[in-house]
Amino acid sequence: MKIMIINGPNLNLLGKRRHTSYNADKP
Repeated sequence: MKIMIINGPNLNLLGKRRHTSYNADKP
């Protein structure tokens, strides 16, 4: 799952839930 988040739009969906660090800069 981590690879998918960094790979594309999943960063917004999963990033907000588990990887807040990736979306720390985005709302």
